Amino acid sequence: MNNVYKEIKEEQKSLGNEIKNLKEVRSTSFRTLNFENACKFQIRILKFQKTFRHKHIARCELMGRTREQIETPSKNNLPNETLITQYKQEYVKRIEEYEALRADETGSKFIADSGAVWSFNR
Repeated sequence: MNNVYKEIKEEQKSLGNEIKNLKEVRSTSFRTLNFENACKFQIRILKFQKTFRHKHIARCELMGRTREQIETPSKNNLPNETLITQYKQEYVKRIEEYEALRADETGSKFIADSGAVWSFNR
């Protein structure tokens, strides 16, 4: 299961780096007065930031953290629960697939209950 969590964490890092790179390109577009491109980059940045936020919440909740430990959003910036649930389901499916392959080798069993994920040996 650690391999799956590492993959998910690496995907998060990659998405964060993409956001950082887009911000640098956007700044260059503003300095060269290319506002049309700057606006296009800003739209991509906002989409990636939204994805990053919701995937981060889903991953942290699967690791056992409470929402209060993850973030404290303002009233006007609440997270999209549908997206979070979708990402959690995707992550749980990936973990279950990995655990099914690993169970044959190690006898490990996977349990996903009430939003938290645990693994233990039989």
